[in-house]
Amino acid sequence: MLGRFVIRIKTSHVLRLPLLVILVTCGPPLTDASSHNITGHWTTVDPVGPVQNISMDITQGPDGAVAGTWSGKVTVAAVSCPPELGSTPSGPVDGTYKVVGIALTMLGVGDMEGQEVSPGQIRGSILSCGTFYLVHFSLRPQPSGG
Repeated sequence: MLGRFVIRIKTSHVLRLPLLVILVTCGPPLTDASSHNITGHWTTVDPVGPVQNISMDITQGPDGAVAGTWSGKVTVAAVSCPPELGSTPSGPVDGTYKVVGIALTMLGVGDMEGQEVSPGQIRGSILSCGTFYLVHFSLRPQPSGG
């Protein structure tokens, strides 16, 4: 049974109208792959704990899957978390870029969630060792010489 609501008119007549619920959708489902592509060489000057100068070389597939590698620098000796980084840490990047946003795991550093805020700019946060770090990545030309 449809709900009804009542509109009172000055003449004291009552008009009863069925309450209609209309669902409107705009755009693709949030779990679809993003129509944008973030393939490239990304860098940030924002530190994630002891890790600085982080860069990612990533490739995005048509299904939104993202894979690649990351690298950075650690200038603090004997870092306890993340463990076993060394002074020039690196590791794989794995994740997705869906309509709802970017979700990446940077093995050894942490998990990132973010958004492409403009072409060539990603903002988000990385959860590392129980702490959230705000990061801003910029797309850069591929480094020469490997």
